Amino acid sequence: MATYNSASNLMRTHLLPEADRLVNVNDAAFERTYQDSSGTQSVIRVTFLLTTLVLLALLTTLRLYPFSRFRRMINPGAAAASALVLVVLVTGLVEISSQREQLRIARHDAFDSVVALTRARAVSYDANADESRYLLDQAGADGHERHFLVTSQQPMNLPWTTSTSLRRPAYQAPGLHDVLDRCRQEGMPHVILDGTLIESNRLAGVRDNGNDLWFSQKHKAFGGNVQFLSAPDGTPLWVSDVEPGSTPDITAARIHALPALYKAATDDGLPTLADKGYIGAGIGIHVPVRRPKGQSEQALHADTRTINTLIRDLRALGERASAELKERWRALKHVSLSPSRIGDIARAALVLNGIWK
Repeated sequence: MATYNSASNLMRTHLLPEADRLVNVNDAAFERTYQDSSGTQSVIRVTFLLTTLVLLALLTTLRLYPFSRFRRMINPGAAAASALVLVVLVTGLVEISSQREQLRIARHDAFDSVVALTRARAVSYDANADESRYLLDQAGADGHERHFLVTSQQPMNLPWTTSTSLRRPAYQAPGLHDVLDRCRQEGMPHVILDGTLIESNRLAGVRDNGNDLWFSQKHKAFGGNVQFLSAPDGTPLWVSDVEPGSTPDITAARIHALPALYKAATDDGLPTLADKGYIGAGIGIHVPVRRPKGQSEQALHADTRTINTLIRDLRALGERASAELKERWRALKHVSLSPSRIGDIARAALVLNGIWK
C-alpha cells in the first residue's frame, strides 16, 4: 500500500503537472502559428482588395476617356475587363474567407477539442483512481474522497470550457418554491411527485431494529431515496436531497416536499399527483384509492375506479422524470461515493439535463 501511495503521489506531483505543462507549451506554439497564419491571410486579403480596386479605378478611367472624347457610351473592351475584375474580386474574397474559416476550424474546433478531451480524460482517470484508493486505503479514505470531489469538478473549470452554464454546480439547481411559482405562472394543471432509489455501495449505519439504514426493502437494494417533481409532460423540475434507502417515500416527501406542495395546492390551485406510496400525504396530494385487502380492484366503486384510472394515466408521463435522468446520466445508476452525496449528484444531473435539452 505504501508503494501504491508513493506512485500516486509521484503521478500527482510530477507526472501530471509536467504533462499539463507540455500540453500548454504545444498549445502556445500552435497559437503562435495560428496568429501568424491569420495575420498573413489578413495582409493577403487587404493587398488583393486594394489591387482589384485600383484595377477597377483604372478601367473606369479608361471608360470615361472615350466618352469625353468620342461620346461613346459603352466601350465593350473596358466593360468586359471591368466585369472580369469584379468576378475575380468576388471569387478571391470568397476563397480567402473560406481559407480563413478552415484555419479557424482547425484551431478551435479541432485542436482545442483534442486538448479538451486529453485534459478531461487525464482528470477523469485521476478521479477514477481515487475510487480505488478509497477502497484500498481505509486509513486515508476521507482524503481520497475529498480529492475525488475536487477532481470531479475540474473538467467544468478547465480553460477550454466556454459555456458558463456548464459551470453551474449542483447548489444552483432550482429550489422547490421557485419551481412551483414557475409552474403556476406557466399555467400547469398539476405536478407529479415520485421517488426513486439511486443505488450505492458506500454504506454504513443501522436502524434501531438492527437493519441496514441504507437498504431499501421495496427495491431490495442499497442506496438513497430521492424525491422527484415533474411537469405533466414528464419534464424533470426538481430533485430533493437524499434520504437513506430504508426511508419510505411518504416520509422523505414530508421532509423535503409536502409543506411547499400543500401551500401550492391551497393558495395557487396547483395539485400534486402521486402513487399509492403517498397515501395519507394530506391535502392537495391526489393518490389512487387502495383496494380492500384480499379483494380485487372491482370491489371498489365505479367512480373510485375511474378516479384511480385518471390519476394513473396522468401520472404515467410524470414517472419518466427519474427514468430520464437515470438513463441519460449514468452517474445516477450507481454511486460509488458517500451516499450523502447522492442528492448533490442528482441535482447536478437535473441542471445538466436542462442544459442538454
